[in-house]
Amino acid sequence: GLQSLAHYDLLVTGYCVDCITDDRDEWRAAMGNVLGVLRPGGTLILDALWRCRSYRVGSRSFPSADVDVDDLYRCLLDNGFESRSIEIEAHACPEQEACGYPGILVAFGTKAGRMQ
Repeated sequence: GLQSLAHYDLLVTGYCVDCITDDRDEWRAAMGNVLGVLRPGGTLILDALWRCRSYRVGSRSFPSADVDVDDLYRCLLDNGFESRSIEIEAHACPEQEACGYPGILVAFGTKAGRMQ
């Protein structure tokens, strides 16, 4: 089962899961899959676009799930993270608004349980 996949002590993801879809439910499902590889007691370091529905690189547009601090916090709680370990900061990047996002999210957390 999925528990057999939970074998990493550290998971670092930057601007990946939030940028595979513009559908927040699909984002939650994808986050569940990704977070499922982290062991109990494991650490997450995550960066994501903040409040972005799509972003541009040159003339091309790419999807984003329009994630904010509350969405990410709930997602981490729902996927077994200890509330007291979750730290999420939103950092404004006004120079990037023309590209489709007003800032970034930086998150840290520990999955509940003990390392085996």
